[in-house]
Amino acid sequence: AGGGGPNGGGGGGAGGYRTNYASETSGGASSGEGALALTPGVQYTVTVGAGGTNTSSYDVEGGNGEDSVFGSITSLGGGGGGGQGSVGNSILYENGLPGGSGGGAARESTGTTGRGTTGQGSHGGTGSAASGASAGGGGGASAVGVNGSTSAPGGNGGAGQASAITTTGSTVTRAGGGGGGIHPVG
Repeated sequence: AGGGGPNGGGGGGAGGYRTNYASETSGGASSGEGALALTPGVQYTVTVGAGGTNTSSYDVEGGNGEDSVFGSITSLGGGGGGGQGSVGNSILYENGLPGGSGGGAARESTGTTGRGTTGQGSHGGTGSAASGASAGGGGGASAVGVNGSTSAPGGNGGAGQASAITTTGSTVTRAGGGGGGIHPVG
């Protein structure tokens, strides 16, 4: 997942969600993918990407998550959340970053949301431009991040994708987005 932005920053987006299991869907309400053909005796690279860094500093976005790779399949890391900029610099840092699912935009901004990747996730939410407003949530596998509002709290992260890929066959939800922030009062 992407890292959250600072000081009322946007929520980080979820990492890309891809599947071909049964009739389940991939991220962004996309159809499940075709089977991956593997050859016995061949070694395949498996990389599990780390989550993105968050920050408490002004004028910095949250970091994108790292990509995860299995053979020829790559799931993109989540987009970092937009950060609230200091006076005169806010426009440079308030945008959510693109990724598997996109990061949310910062509060008190006109920043754009991070775009999710087709077949992997959803877009982040927008931040509210009003004074004292909150930031947008990061996108999730099955839903966009919720937009920030003119009051607390920040927008919720987009919902993850329900999946029955477990040892028991019970359903769990994966790849939800992070919630947007609001600057503390006082």
